[in-house]
Amino acid sequence: MPAVLLAVMVFAVAVAFAVYCFRYNGGESLTAQNLPKKQAENTKTKEKSPEQIKEEKYMAAVSLLEHKRFDEAMAAFEELGDYRDSAQQIYEVKYRKGESCLQDGKDLEAALLFMEINYYKDAIKRIPDLGRYISAGANYSVCLMGDGLVTAEGDNSWGQCNVEGWNDIICVDACFDTMGIRADGRVVVTSDEDRDAVKKWRDIVAVCNEEAFKVGLKSDGTVVCSKGFADVKGWNDITEIAAGGAYILGLRADGTVAASCTDNSFGQCNVDRWSDIVGISAGFNHSVGLRADGTVVAVGDNSMGMCNVSDWGDIVKISAGAFQTVGLRSDGTVVTTSQELSGELNLWSDIVGISAGYFHVMGLKADGTVVVAGSDDSGQCSGVENRKLF
Repeated sequence: MPAVLLAVMVFAVAVAFAVYCFRYNGGESLTAQNLPKKQAENTKTKEKSPEQIKEEKYMAAVSLLEHKRFDEAMAAFEELGDYRDSAQQIYEVKYRKGESCLQDGKDLEAALLFMEINYYKDAIKRIPDLGRYISAGANYSVCLMGDGLVTAEGDNSWGQCNVEGWNDIICVDACFDTMGIRADGRVVVTSDEDRDAVKKWRDIVAVCNEEAFKVGLKSDGTVVCSKGFADVKGWNDITEIAAGGAYILGLRADGTVAASCTDNSFGQCNVDRWSDIVGISAGFNHSVGLRADGTVVAVGDNSMGMCNVSDWGDIVKISAGAFQTVGLRSDGTVVTTSQELSGELNLWSDIVGISAGYFHVMGLKADGTVVVAGSDDSGQCSGVENRKLF
């Protein structure tokens, strides 16, 4: 009896398996010959759709970005084209790569990245001021070399070109005298009259230089001045400074501008209504502000058209000379209010830094060379033309 029962059970299992295979095979008997065919067909039904493949590539690109593999992330998002927000993510890659470059001290690479995406987030604020390597004074030019040394060419009537021996400099500013900031936050100046005052300064991150006074911005957002302008000592939360013939401007972190004037006869200090400002510059008697949207505002003396900037756009840096205003566009080209210099400046390209002087303009190209335009009566242009800074 047990043997008969066992046989019946085996037969039942065999029949059940046969029925299963018949149904699985769509009414066709499942044999050794057609088993591989059915397995292949079953596998085919499990292949990923194009949408699934794109989604996996998208998530892989996001992971590359999070792990700071920026170039790979860029290529991955570019390959995805218009899938989801891939185009927006490309901006994010450039933004984060720019931040990483700033942290690593790669200011030139950071500047190029942020200039390219100047309307994205606060990129326009993040562009390093490479104009600190060049400064156009009154008939002379100053260059900061990549090794921290300084050179000056042109008029030296007041000893403004006597910068031999300066070292470890990170920023220069020229007017009738030359100032420099050392890496330790201390300041040097060519003027004997101001040397005692500025040598007491500490933690300086920016300087402005006028014939009658010198101004410094401290790392804590406060301002110091060599003489006069007592009210600036009460300023705080300042991120940038500028100085004209008889006035000082301070850009606050909230995008408004403070002004201190001993003479406002041209209205150059009427900046109290400015807002959303990300950059400032001062000429002799006119003030210029760069808005976050890349447009420019200006007030003050307009006798030579230096305030005619209302139609400018896509500007990322500004520089006000004594009698002109110059703007750097995001594409590395330059615009100016000076009719005399516009022809020369319109030919410039690949510019990453600008400085406007009294009668000449200096530009810094992305390859580290200097270009100049304007008056050369003291050799201020020919002396530095094509000089390689880094």
